Amino acid sequence: MIKVVKRHTLRASSRKILVARIAYIVDANHPDHLGKILGTPKNYNCHDQTEEGFINEVIRLDSEYLKYREGKRGKRTKRLFEEIVYSSPYLADLTDEELDIAEEAVVAALVPDAAARSNRHKTKPGKNKAKNGRTDFHIIASAKTTGYPPTTTIWGKFGGKGKACIFPALDNLDDEIVRRINAHRQPDDKIKSRLDVRREQAIAAKGQKPSLAQEVADANPTLRITAKNIRTTIEAIGHAVPKLTERFISVIFAGAKKPRRYNLPELLDAIAVAQADEHHGGGHGSPTPATPSAPATP
Repeated sequence: MIKVVKRHTLRASSRKILVARIAYIVDANHPDHLGKILGTPKNYNCHDQTEEGFINEVIRLDSEYLKYREGKRGKRTKRLFEEIVYSSPYLADLTDEELDIAEEAVVAALVPDAAARSNRHKTKPGKNKAKNGRTDFHIIASAKTTGYPPTTTIWGKFGGKGKACIFPALDNLDDEIVRRINAHRQPDDKIKSRLDVRREQAIAAKGQKPSLAQEVADANPTLRITAKNIRTTIEAIGHAVPKLTERFISVIFAGAKKPRRYNLPELLDAIAVAQADEHHGGGHGSPTPATPSAPATP
């Protein structure tokens, strides 16, 4: 799971808030960190790896942004920094190398041109085995970029559209991190992605697998699915598409051997209905799933 915690504004207490949040991610005695093993903080895009060096860089980037925006039209953001939290799945037991993969992916996707400081919090083994093997890492990043012309980081990158734009991106990034990590793991040691968990929840709740249309809608709640991008969209969620015509599409589901054939226009309509249902909070199961045709000849 990845979340953007808060958006802080530049006011009299903002530097104090920044200092407090930086202290929080390294405070082993904080109540939130009981039962956690804390790592060593790391700076990105900072010549100085110290805490003070990071704070000074965040303030400098904010000043450069305000200087550049002086006299220009349009709104200027007063946010000083952003905070991002990545939480690995329980029982994942990520190695240091895998944590590097996750952390670098988050930084590269969300704040590649920002000064950032991160630290890791690994859960100690305890009696509740279901919650073992989980690691969180916090990333505090400047709200302004290091390049020229200076601009905002996360919210500028996602067009200022807020939830409708950034939340699907966070979900897709989370799934991409799981895919990258699983690429280096043995089959019996792979971790579950967000989509895997949703699929299992649907099976447990209904006793059946969710429809293909629902899977595609879950993974792409805002992307318009067409005949041109449906192949890559289905392949991105782990299924194979051996054949695609103007009228039909054949899909080999993950773990299956034989393809299932769908009427393409009906499938596209079902995906659109499922996306609309998600958007309006209808929940799973409301849209009518596309019915597969007879199995295609491999």
